[in-house]
Amino acid sequence: MSKDNETVIQELPVKLDQEELRLKGEELGEAINERKVAEREFSEVKKHWKTKIDLISEKIDDLARTTRTGIEYREIACKIRYDYGAGKVYMDRMDTGETVKSRKMTDADRQESL
Repeated sequence: MSKDNETVIQELPVKLDQEELRLKGEELGEAINERKVAEREFSEVKKHWKTKIDLISEKIDDLARTTRTGIEYREIACKIRYDYGAGKVYMDRMDTGETVKSRKMTDADRQESL
């Protein structure tokens, strides 16, 4: 078998004509726009996941604080009690009866009793 006329395919430089250069320029512009869109979408996805991770971190912090202190804040029904003799207003928990706040009566508080 003679190798004198063997044909091979080889990647070699080719000088482009004006039309080929124009088409390559259009492709380049499209590729740049595709990349911008992809980067924008990536940024939005990153923001979404960062928000999600931040919410989970906040939950972890709250649970850690609760387990460390043994205290959790909950909405508790309270009763406002007026002591006109002492001139004070008290806020008492309805579940335990404990007084959680007290303050001096205002003029408006006194007027309501008349």
